[in-house]
Amino acid sequence: MDNAQSILPSIPEGQHRLWSLALDINTTQVDFMLYNEHGATGPHYGTLPLGEDNDFTTALENAVYNNPSLLNDWGRVVVTIHSQHYVLIPRDIFDPQQAAAFMKEMFTQVQGCVLSCEAGIDSAMIAWDVPQGVEPFLKRTFSNPVIVHHLTPLCHYCSNVHSNESNYMLLSLDNNKAVHIIAVKGDRLMLANTFLYRDVNDIEYYAMAVFENCDFNARHDKVLIAGDNELRSEVTPKLRQRVAFAMPEVLPTTALKLGNDALNAPFNLISLALYENH
Repeated sequence: MDNAQSILPSIPEGQHRLWSLALDINTTQVDFMLYNEHGATGPHYGTLPLGEDNDFTTALENAVYNNPSLLNDWGRVVVTIHSQHYVLIPRDIFDPQQAAAFMKEMFTQVQGCVLSCEAGIDSAMIAWDVPQGVEPFLKRTFSNPVIVHHLTPLCHYCSNVHSNESNYMLLSLDNNKAVHIIAVKGDRLMLANTFLYRDVNDIEYYAMAVFENCDFNARHDKVLIAGDNELRSEVTPKLRQRVAFAMPEVLPTTALKLGNDALNAPFNLISLALYENH
């Protein structure tokens, strides 16, 4: 059964390459978005839960192959893979082999293979681990997919949308019990990290810990809050008691080129769709 079929449009033969596909892969699900920068409709997005298979790659393959409407010849495919095991390395000293060796020294549970890509901000590279077989599966299933770490589109988003901001933090809240935090001071990336949380109080704790560790000023520096609307409505008042400028993130007008309903799409998919395409 094609679970994606009900929310994906019927695209005439020969026009699939006018559309782009964004995939956000984490340990429990695959979020996807199909968008067309040449038209006003869309984007179309949804979630595919990963099965109970003990092997992650097999679960991912089954989720995708059971939804053949995703398997068209799209004009562009961009994929994020979530991993808590990653390192940021200055681009001018980056070496893939050394990055892989450093990952194995730093983490005791490095999975499969180590991939790398530009972090998208502050001339940094990011190396992260991917379960064995995931990269080959994506490359044989989709045409020339761009594969990046899950924090890369957020860093890239900040670099493009907030290039005139000096000191700020961006919080991206998702309903998969994770808060992604990007902290920038001057033109320097201070932190890019994902924290798992149990309740809203944990989000406040992590945000303020980063804010204070980066020596931000509570009267002048901003905390921008993006992602799940319900979580934002809970978190924002709490942070406003601690920081003068704690406010919802306002999406750039470039997001509208993804379609009329882009403003309602999950923030992680919006930033992924905009990656290298502002």
